[in-house]
Amino acid sequence: MKLLARARAALLAGKSADQDLAAAQSFGADPQDILALRRLPAAAPAAGGSQGSAAALAKQLKLLHAVQPNYPDGALERRIGGTVIVKFTVDAQGYTRHVGVAKATPAWLFERAALDAVRQWRYAPVRVNGKGVAVPTEILVRFKPPQ
Repeated sequence: MKLLARARAALLAGKSADQDLAAAQSFGADPQDILALRRLPAAAPAAGGSQGSAAALAKQLKLLHAVQPNYPDGALERRIGGTVIVKFTVDAQGYTRHVGVAKATPAWLFERAALDAVRQWRYAPVRVNGKGVAVPTEILVRFKPPQ
């Protein structure tokens, strides 16, 4: 949902996202996704110092379960490769949330496969002062046709 993505961007920029979150809730967004976003600004200050930065928290992420993306048939037949930068938040339980595309090359060919895979990934929860925190991050997913 675009409202959640816009709210996430606002929160990461230190701005208020109350209107977008309220609108997302009225349109039926998953309450867990809204709750994770509401907790997002609290995650960095709770850590304190440089350890609280999004980049420092992202470095602590440990992937426990990854699903390889399905190579789209049309791209495989034509031997086309590409990349997708996927942005998402790892919630306090280690699940991926707010999964979206930051950039894809070529556009519209590999996005769905990358998003479907990343939605199934699981991470070890990042803990700060004994509490799980949400961690925004992004990853590059490469699609290389077999030789």
